[in-house]
Amino acid sequence: METTTLDLALSLHIVLRGVDPPVERTLVMSMQHSLADLHRAIQCAFDGDAGMRHMFSDQEPFPRGYPDSRGYREDACTWTLRQDHYGWRPRRRWGDTWTMIDWRDPNVLSEADATLPSAFEDGGRLHYRCSDPRELGSDAWFSIDAQPVAGAEPSTRVVDGRGRSPLSLVAVDDYRQLLRAYADPRHPEHDDACTRLERASGPWASFDPLAFDTECVQRRLDRDGAPGHVRGSRRTVIDAVTEALPSSNAAGLYRHTHDAGLDEAPAIEPDEAARFTRPFGWLIEHCREGLPLHDGRLRDEVREQWADAGGISLAQTTQLQSLARKLRLVRSLQGRLLTMKAALPFADDPLALWSALAARLLDSDGYQLRLSDALFLLAIADGSITRSGHDGGLDRIARAHDACVHVHETVRCLPQEDDFAFAWPLPPRPVEHITADEIRPLVAPLAERLEPLGLSRLTPDTWLATPLMRDFARAALQVQTTAKLSFAKSHELDF
Repeated sequence: METTTLDLALSLHIVLRGVDPPVERTLVMSMQHSLADLHRAIQCAFDGDAGMRHMFSDQEPFPRGYPDSRGYREDACTWTLRQDHYGWRPRRRWGDTWTMIDWRDPNVLSEADATLPSAFEDGGRLHYRCSDPRELGSDAWFSIDAQPVAGAEPSTRVVDGRGRSPLSLVAVDDYRQLLRAYADPRHPEHDDACTRLERASGPWASFDPLAFDTECVQRRLDRDGAPGHVRGSRRTVIDAVTEALPSSNAAGLYRHTHDAGLDEAPAIEPDEAARFTRPFGWLIEHCREGLPLHDGRLRDEVREQWADAGGISLAQTTQLQSLARKLRLVRSLQGRLLTMKAALPFADDPLALWSALAARLLDSDGYQLRLSDALFLLAIADGSITRSGHDGGLDRIARAHDACVHVHETVRCLPQEDDFAFAWPLPPRPVEHITADEIRPLVAPLAERLEPLGLSRLTPDTWLATPLMRDFARAALQVQTTAKLSFAKSHELDF
């Protein structure tokens, strides 16, 4: 059978230039994809940001070889030369709308209209540059070699790679110096390098410059690299967490959730669901016709019946009554507690009630979906909430928050361009490490909601969760949401 163009794909060997140890990826993309799709795929595969300014060209930018340091002369790069300099003539270049605006060059072609076969038609290599226009010295240069292969698939696949990409860590030209300081305990900047790289790696992984995880890169490609993908679209809470984290942290979280079995909802038997939801099931059933309230609470004799039937303490009935209202299971009307109409079917269906509780836990009564809450559920689900100190549950939440705040503060302190020709960075504000003491008040409201359901406080920083409570936390992490996770800024963590 003859192979047609539609049956072919391109194997793209992509190398980040100027780094040691080497960083490279091999992707397989359908020939129906455009250079705009390739731009997104490269940024996903190298832990970059798809919003970076960028350009493709079939012109070698460094005919004399890639410079070894940031002190190279400007005319070392042919992309910045005038057309008559050294006899160079512009060849084909592609970019997005911002690229055309930045270069003010009508000869720059639209990357969205250029398919991969048309871009690679004159040879097997393209060159790609990306940078943050607000940060001087952030250029990253790539070479892309293409070979046709059989077996095209609609989705982009990563088939090989090596080395950790520095795009989410530091400017490419500074990466070698940073690794040198990190590896040498006697280096004067060793402590700073360790702090920076450990923050970038996140609380679920350690830094390794040689690390490459094919599965994690593929998951990010499937999530963010697909054409038409919009950040903040409908996804699970755990995916919203990875979306909120810096990409360098997300890789460790991907692996952690997979190894801990947290990337799928737990399989719950009906009798387990009935045991967990029994207090709510009793309340829904007995509030069909309404139960009288006294000063906003159920009468003592009703609370005693509820405690006996639901297997809870008398004190917990008050907490659960308040929680049931926040979860939109019951409401107060004319001095009586009534079951909400939408909650009536849950009285005889424990599995449906289990799912409703998980879905409404982080989205109820104006409750804002916060990164700290999602991370608290993650710590319950993986068991780390029982540990204190370094690498304990609250410590991991604090370190993840620290990474997010660090990114926020860094972006806020990037250069302000008052003139198109110059961009001077503002003095960065000091960013202190966030601690468990600062995270504790953030997770307190959610902890109070969960304590009647099987979460017991051991110390100010640790809790003990029953097996069903851990499964419930897993279920809540798999709830679909469109909300964007919020996180507290450093100046908001002053308690």
